[in-house]
Amino acid sequence: MTTLIVCLVVFLIILGGAIGAEGILVVCGIVLVLITFFGIKWRIEGKQEEKERNARLTAEQKKRNLRKFYQICQKAGITKIETENDLQKATQIANSMQLGDIDVKAFFWEAMSLIHREKREEEAIKRRKQETALEKIRISERAKCAELEKYSTLFGREKRLAILHDKYNTAFNNAPLTQEQLCRPIAYARQSDWAIHGGIASGIAGPAAGLSVAMDVQRQNAEECARAETLNSAYISALARSGAWERAADEEKKHEASLSSLRRRISKAETALIGTLSAEECFNLLEFSDATVTVTKTGTCKIAAKCGLKEELYILDNVKATIDGTVLAKIFDNGMTVGTAKLVFPLRGIPSVTPVALKGMCLFCGRPDRKYSIQFESMNLWAMEQ
Repeated sequence: MTTLIVCLVVFLIILGGAIGAEGILVVCGIVLVLITFFGIKWRIEGKQEEKERNARLTAEQKKRNLRKFYQICQKAGITKIETENDLQKATQIANSMQLGDIDVKAFFWEAMSLIHREKREEEAIKRRKQETALEKIRISERAKCAELEKYSTLFGREKRLAILHDKYNTAFNNAPLTQEQLCRPIAYARQSDWAIHGGIASGIAGPAAGLSVAMDVQRQNAEECARAETLNSAYISALARSGAWERAADEEKKHEASLSSLRRRISKAETALIGTLSAEECFNLLEFSDATVTVTKTGTCKIAAKCGLKEELYILDNVKATIDGTVLAKIFDNGMTVGTAKLVFPLRGIPSVTPVALKGMCLFCGRPDRKYSIQFESMNLWAMEQ
């Protein structure tokens, strides 16, 4: 308020020089009216804010009294006021708290209602927090399930090639630092154009000054080049001493060898032979073991099992083969189906009698407190050249 008045006075002094004394009187009248209006407005708003603040403080104090009164009543064994004995005990408690002239029975029921309402609100907040945490787990499980089932609809060479191409792209994108990248200069010479600087100086102070400035700029450029070369040389020497140079070369060779191996496998997969066995015939050649069901907090059933061939498999003209594809794991609770998980075979399928680990998920179909059994069925199977 004081700042506003000072600003108005300064404004009037400035205005007086422009419009004269009569104009100032008119402006002063307008300003006084505005000051009076806003003063009354601010006073009313201030009283209203104070009234609201006092009301909030009164309400909060009453809530504190209600909570304390109810807690003391609970300790005294008063759970409801129905008998004269209960009423007298509650009245003594109210008097000890100096609550004044109140209806003790009504005050007790109001206190109990407040406590129960706050308890429900706390439980609701707790449930919302739990649900938020569970939803984060669900999002992660959906992504994991999608990754496990990524190749479940592909058949024959298409599945093997898709996995190999994904492996190749991942390896290619995770290439280590090469020697060339490792040895990029860490310091660069800052070059100034001696001709421009010399020309400017020549235009201002004459040819002699221009020549001097040009020579000075050239000298500075040479010093910057020498400094950068010294730093880069020291950096290369440090790389060599630490063995980083040799390690980079080894990693580069290993990476290129890995990519070459994947390219050869992709080329071979493009012409892999496919057997004539049906999906059911392929399934009958499989043997499952160690099947387990683990249920998460969200009710997602995680399936783990091992699978191997009953005997070595050959197709066509005595070509050693593997069983590839996807099987279904049906989840049962006391004979009732509660869900089905897809178990996708790995890149090499099931190539021998040695068991291969399989994993699958069925989202949000179970309960952590239940025990489930599994039955495997064929979904999408074929025999293929290893």
